[in-house]
Amino acid sequence: MLESSVISRELLDGKGLYLAQAAKLLPRYRRDRPVSPSTLFRWIHDGVRLKNGERLRLEAVRISGKFVTTQQALSRFLDQQSTDTARSLPTIRTSSQRAKAQQLAAARLETDFGI
Repeated sequence: MLESSVISRELLDGKGLYLAQAAKLLPRYRRDRPVSPSTLFRWIHDGVRLKNGERLRLEAVRISGKFVTTQQALSRFLDQQSTDTARSLPTIRTSSQRAKAQQLAAARLETDFGI
């Protein structure tokens, strides 16, 4: 997780976005509806669960009662989810690998259970 100083520096460089502005950067989602700012609030507050069980939260700071994030923070948030998904994809076996695994499983069933 990045320190809050990273996002603070980005905000001081004039790159801050309120949640409504940041939501407009994302593509339309379910039933072709735009992403709601409340979705970004949930990503900040609750985060999303990654495949390894960790929680990933959108980086943001609160300024005068409103959350502000940056385009870079949103990009990091999306990239980390994509990286997590790519790492967790199963490997695809060839037909000969599947056949060999099937033979090994059948042999194990026969020796262990007499089936």
